[in-house]
Amino acid sequence: MPAYIILTNPTFPALYGYEMGVQAEGSFSLVQQRLHGQGPITVGCWIIGTGCHVGLSGPMTTSEATLLVTLELFILDSEPIRFTLHGASPPSSGDAGVPAVLLDNDVILPIYPSFWDEVNGEPGVCAVLNGYGVAADATSWDAIKSIYR
Repeated sequence: MPAYIILTNPTFPALYGYEMGVQAEGSFSLVQQRLHGQGPITVGCWIIGTGCHVGLSGPMTTSEATLLVTLELFILDSEPIRFTLHGASPPSSGDAGVPAVLLDNDVILPIYPSFWDEVNGEPGVCAVLNGYGVAADATSWDAIKSIYR
């Protein structure tokens, strides 16, 4: 079963790299991870766990829904699987624990998941499989569906 990490509604036209990690709770096996972008360059990178620093050999044009990572999962039971997006370790920016993108001129911009915990300043659960479903606002959900039309 595929799971996707998608950058929605960015305010910049292109990115040159990204970094993030995923904390996952549940019974599954990671079969494969695909990092998207022009010639992704990484070193010992696993999104689930400490995370990845991904450099690109050229700019990745952004859109309403920009696909960054595809995770192929083998689900082991029917219990929910919870995903929480966090920063890579060690972080490239001063905002530890926050995912980030690399823009032109070596600018590192922190990005925040849709389900950011405003009270504690930490990521919240951003997706659930086999449970309550994946939450997304109408704009991003339409953008995700349009990828597969």
